[in-house]
Amino acid sequence: MNTYKDNHFFSLRSRLAPTPSGFLHLGNVFSFVLTWLIVRQQKGTLLLRIDDLDSQRRRIEYLDDIFQTLEWLGIDYDEGAGGTEDFLKNFSQEHRISQYEQLLNGLLNISPPLVYACSCSRKEIQNNSLNGLYTGFCRDSKILNRHLVAQKTETAWRIEVPPIPIRFQDVFKGEISINLAEKMGDFIIRRKDQIPAYQIASLSDDLEYRINFIVRGEDLVNSTAAQILLAQFLKKENFTKIPFLHHPLLYEKGEQKMSKSHDSLSIKELRKSLLSPQPIFQWIAEQLGIKSRIFTLQNLLDEFALSNISSKLYFPRW
Repeated sequence: MNTYKDNHFFSLRSRLAPTPSGFLHLGNVFSFVLTWLIVRQQKGTLLLRIDDLDSQRRRIEYLDDIFQTLEWLGIDYDEGAGGTEDFLKNFSQEHRISQYEQLLNGLLNISPPLVYACSCSRKEIQNNSLNGLYTGFCRDSKILNRHLVAQKTETAWRIEVPPIPIRFQDVFKGEISINLAEKMGDFIIRRKDQIPAYQIASLSDDLEYRINFIVRGEDLVNSTAAQILLAQFLKKENFTKIPFLHHPLLYEKGEQKMSKSHDSLSIKELRKSLLSPQPIFQWIAEQLGIKSRIFTLQNLLDEFALSNISSKLYFPRW
């Protein structure tokens, strides 16, 4: 296992980046606590960044749940909103649209062109693809479509992905190599509703907040490769060199990934049924190879060693 201690930065900066699209579940909490443990162990800086760019899925009760969960668990952070009202007024991604558009314009100005307009629907993509990935149908008319991109018509913007592997370092898994053209194809960087896509917003925020260590689930490994590719195109070399940690996921019965969209057991319900977060801390300790009895978050920090993390998370027995 690689170590984040040997990298080029002097002060570790990481973030919690939940989306307010559902009530948080145990998998979210594992990621939060793991990130907190690493940052506090290294005496670094922790940012709370809530990814709310998809305003159609954002709900006030989901935002409230994020802050209530962090408070209940005792997870402190150094930068970010202090509550829902503060977040909406000062920290929402809606306030940073212009910065995301700067990255989009940077990609538009690359020559030869990499960005093209795409009007394909999801149904059309499914009908024309064996694996559900976009086939690059609109790519051949890329030059013709440049005027559509410039006029900002209601088409999605895609970026041409080269058929070469994207390589990066993972603290848990070592070097990862991903053929993004095979895994994602030409992915969307601006949606049809003219909102910058997740890959753009996430990269822009990490650059702005000088994040130099990213913890996320292993289901986002392709997104990591996509963001590194964008950073390479934009010559944002600092981002391409930072270490990542893609932790294992928590699966429900039937090997289904725990997800807010699958009505997974929420922390909101656990807050009602548990007297304290102690059982959650004990469960996390087991996933981290800690044999001691754990009562508090500080107990976890005292015993924490990243090298002991399990390669698979096990559903709790309570």
